[in-house]
Amino acid sequence: MANQVQTERIDLLVHPFYTISKVYSRMMIDEQSDRNILSLKSLWLDSISDVARNERRCLVLVNGTNVLEQLFPNPEDINPYRSLYREIISRARQLLGQRLFYFYPRLYSNSFSTEILDDGVILAKGAGNDLFYDPAYVGVTAYGEHVDEQTKAGCVDSSIRDLTNLLKIPLENVRINPDKSLPLQPLIRTEFGFDVPTTLYLTIKMIKKLSD
Repeated sequence: MANQVQTERIDLLVHPFYTISKVYSRMMIDEQSDRNILSLKSLWLDSISDVARNERRCLVLVNGTNVLEQLFPNPEDINPYRSLYREIISRARQLLGQRLFYFYPRLYSNSFSTEILDDGVILAKGAGNDLFYDPAYVGVTAYGEHVDEQTKAGCVDSSIRDLTNLLKIPLENVRINPDKSLPLQPLIRTEFGFDVPTTLYLTIKMIKKLSD
């Protein structure tokens, strides 16, 4: 136990680029959406790099989509960002190794098992890796798609509840990063896939700034 590094902070990234994977046509993505998508990609990749630089941090990544390439017969017309989530996952696997806890498409009741060790430290086992932490002091920073600030019914919100229940972490130890999170927006089904009626990938912080 003495040789194990205790985790002080857990990053929880939920469903990265889920929405854009559901948009079929390149024509549905305007210039502002392009900028928003690339900005958020940079933020999420930077977060993974930040976690990698600190051995007392880890990443729980909940992937929500799986794009099948054969569903897109005309590559020149399709949305080039549809499988961007794969770049996020690849970078996390490359940089984090055993400090990455990967789940698809959500956290389940058996995603982690826990054992209480000496001095209240918990050993959690999940996704083939081990995690040591003190539930009273470990912090959780959550971000991704989507947050519903009113109903708490977004995927980020539900993943927070699932993770804290599984790891026995108090909710007061959790914060949502609005710079790196998208609010819940309705997806509209069309004959070509899905569309969103407003500009894509405006984060919570960006929307609040526009409304001020």
